Amino acid sequence: MSGRFYAGRPIIVDFSPVTDFREATCRQYEENTCNRGGYCNFMHLKKISRDLRKKLFGKT
Repeated sequence: MSGRFYAGRPIIVDFSPVTDFREATCRQYEENTCNRGGYCNFMHLKKISRDLRKKLFGKT
């Protein structure tokens, strides 16, 4: 992944010791209250659209 870009921004990869990703998500982000943004140490998950979900996984 080194040297690659996504949406015009470089991808910076780090290894993670996380074994349970449910515990690694930012609860404040899910409640729209996280103000740390890119400095937050937890994952900020983005929901995918219904159309994209259908395209990827078929009928849901």
